[in-house]
Amino acid sequence: MNTSTICPVCGEGTLQADQAANIIAYNGSQLTVPRVFHWCNVCGTELTLTDDARINARVCMSEKQKVLGKVTGKSIRELRKYLGITQENAGKIFGGGPVAFCKYENDDLAPSEPMDNLLWLVQKFPSLAKDLAERNGCTLSEECTRKIASDVNVAFSEIDEASSQRMVTSITNALSVSHLGWASACVANTHAEPENQNYSLIFAEAA
Repeated sequence: MNTSTICPVCGEGTLQADQAANIIAYNGSQLTVPRVFHWCNVCGTELTLTDDARINARVCMSEKQKVLGKVTGKSIRELRKYLGITQENAGKIFGGGPVAFCKYENDDLAPSEPMDNLLWLVQKFPSLAKDLAERNGCTLSEECTRKIASDVNVAFSEIDEASSQRMVTSITNALSVSHLGWASACVANTHAEPENQNYSLIFAEAA
């Protein structure tokens, strides 16, 4: 079957698919992104077809998200595949509706700021997905649950004493003085087990 498209300009030649680099300025950066188009092999006219425009818009969206440090369609798809859920279930777990993740993953639509933050957090801490799924009436597969648990155990096993101390310092520094006082009072009024005594020391020192 002949799938060639006749040039709408001259009516004689056929359109040939091609690609070129396109430089765009965005958020103070110069982005070099591929641009797809068609050209006529008789009159030489360059045309951007509907499908070409869709592909070009998706590529630009992805590159702009990278510049802003936001999640991209590719990273969202990788997260969903990791969790072993459909796009529809992803919409239920994270919100956004049944077709939102199709648009996100194709770079047809950028997630809102709250959605971007939520997806970014779950990418860093996949175990949060289990709680979100349960909260929204969904269930992750046993295989996914085991995989998440395994990854969490590996991550914790790689934290040495110095790293854990830096983590504690970062957390305590982020707390306001009022919260530290509240935390100290709560810890002081609990009967902590011997292995949990460090929490009392942490808050006492931070206060």
